[in-house]
Formats: sequence, C-alpha cells, structure tokens
Amino acid sequence: MPKSIAIGFTSGAIGGIANVLFLTIMTFIGIKSFIDPGNIAAFKAFLYKQMVWGGFWGIIMAMIYMPKNWLLRGIIFGLITAAVVFFYILPTKGLGIAGLEKGIHIPLLVLGADLTWGIVTSFFVSHFNSK
Repeated sequence: MPKSIAIGFTSGAIGGIANVLFLTIMTFIGIKSFIDPGNIAAFKAFLYKQMVWGGFWGIIMAMIYMPKNWLLRGIIFGLITAAVVFFYILPTKGLGIAGLEKGIHIPLLVLGADLTWGIVTSFFVSHFNSK
C-alpha cells in the first residue's frame, strides 16, 4: 500500500504540472485562464496547489480499482475532478455552477485542464505500477 500511495501522489503531482502547462498555453494563445504567468508569486502558488491537489487525487486513482486501460481511467478521473470543480469549487467561489458567470470558456478550460491532469496522471500510475 505505501508504494501505491507514493506512485499515486507522484503521478498526480506530475499531472498537476501538466494541468498548469495546459492553462499556461491557453493563456499565451489568448484564452483568459485562471493563471497569470506574469505574476511569478501567484503562478508559483497556483502550480504548488495544483501539484498537491493533483497528488491527493492521484493517490485515490492509484488505490481504487479502475479499468486497466490507462487512457479510459484518465478520462474517467478527469471527468470526476471536473465535476468537483463545476459543482463545488467554482460555486463556493461565487462563480456559479461550472463558472458560467465568468463566461462559457471557463467550463471548457476546466474540462481541458482536468482531462489533461487525468490522462497524464493515469499514464504515470500505469507506468510506475508496471515496474
């Protein structure tokens, strides 16, 4: 079990980096995102938060029996984490369900970032577990 926890947290943290990379790319191509890469302190804090929360979700992914297909598992977990953001996190921040009060692009950003996290995390969980 300790090996699964370590694999899950590490994989999820790597997925958190991929999540922030996705959002950074979206910002640079002109889609307003949750991050401001120009504000280094805020960017580092957001990166840290995504890595830690990604790690916690990664532990859950590594510990729960899911489909062997890493891509399918990543999509399922990406959708689960997006649902938590849509129906709990964004509404508690005053942005409404799925953040729609800030525009239609918010749910698309969340979905893209969380699917990126899920797929990358699942890949690494599968890769580390096979060794």
